[in-house]
Amino acid sequence: MIAKHKKISFIISIVLFVLFLPLTIIGMISHFSNANPNHEFHYKDKLYFYDKSSNLIGTYDCNYENCGYAKETIEDEEYGIDYFKLGLDPTALIDDKYAIIGDYAVNQDEVIIYDIVNKSKIGTYPEYKIYNVGLADNNVIVKNKEGKYGVIKLNESILPVLPFEYDFIGIPKIVDSSKNKIIANSFIVKKDDHYSIVGSDGTMLSSQLNIPITSFNTSTMVLKNENGTYGLYNYDGTVNLPGEYKYIGYISEYIEVKDNNGNYFILSSDGINRVSQVYQITDESNISSKINGTNLEIIIDGEMKETIEIS
Repeated sequence: MIAKHKKISFIISIVLFVLFLPLTIIGMISHFSNANPNHEFHYKDKLYFYDKSSNLIGTYDCNYENCGYAKETIEDEEYGIDYFKLGLDPTALIDDKYAIIGDYAVNQDEVIIYDIVNKSKIGTYPEYKIYNVGLADNNVIVKNKEGKYGVIKLNESILPVLPFEYDFIGIPKIVDSSKNKIIANSFIVKKDDHYSIVGSDGTMLSSQLNIPITSFNTSTMVLKNENGTYGLYNYDGTVNLPGEYKYIGYISEYIEVKDNNGNYFILSSDGINRVSQVYQITDESNISSKINGTNLEIIIDGEMKETIEIS
C-alpha cells in the first residue's frame, strides 16, 4: 500500500512538473526581457551591453552612482598632435567582449577593463584613451600608477604591446575607414624629453628629436617648431621640405600644406612632388579635403575645387 502511494505521488509530481515547467520558463523569459525593457545602458544600478543587433551581451553591477563608460584622458593637444577629433558620444565597448568602465563616487580615480562575457574585471588603470572610436587590433593606450604610458592589446586576455616606460604616447588621425578605427601600428612617444615614432613591436622608426612630432605617414613626419610653425622631415631627422609653414598635415598618405603666403596645395606621400594646383586661402577658409574612393577631393569653403585620381 505504501509503495502504491509513493508511485501515485511520483506520478502526480511528474504531471505537475510537466504542467508548470512551461510557465516557469515563460516567467523567467518575461523576467529577463522586462529587466530593462527599453534597452537602456544604465538601468537600475546595472550597465547593459548590447551588440549592433540589440542582443544582450552581458551586464555589470554598479557600485556607485557614477557608473558607465570611463572618461578618456586625451592630452594630445598639449603636444601639438593632429589627433582624431570627432563629436561622438564616448563609447568604450571593444569587440563586443570588453568594456572600459568608470565606477566611482565623486571623481574617477581609475578605469576598469571589464570582460563582459566572463563577467570579470581583468585590469585597472588610472587613465586610458582610444579616441572614442577605438584603435585597430583592440589596442588601448593606458597609463600605470607610476605615471608611465604603455600600450596593451585586449585579446583573450590583456597582452603587452609597448612597455610602461614613456612619458606620453599618442596617435595622429590615421583612420582605417573600412573599420572606422584609428590605425595603431605606430605611435608618437615622448621619453626623457625626446620625441620619436615607435612601431607596435617596440622598434624605433625615427630619430629622437627635441621638438614634438605632430603627425606622420610611412616615410615623413611633421614637426612643430617653438614659434608655432611646421616643418616636414624624413624619419632620419633630415629636412624634407625646406622652410617653415603655417600648417602641414596628412590626408591618408598625401601631404596637405598651408604656407605663410596664403597658399594651399597637396604633395605626394614622399613630399617630393606637388600633385594639386595651388589655391589662395585666408585664415578663415574652411578646408575639408578628403579621400573619396579612388579620388582625393580638394574642398575649400564648401566648394569642390579639384579631384585628383589616386592609386
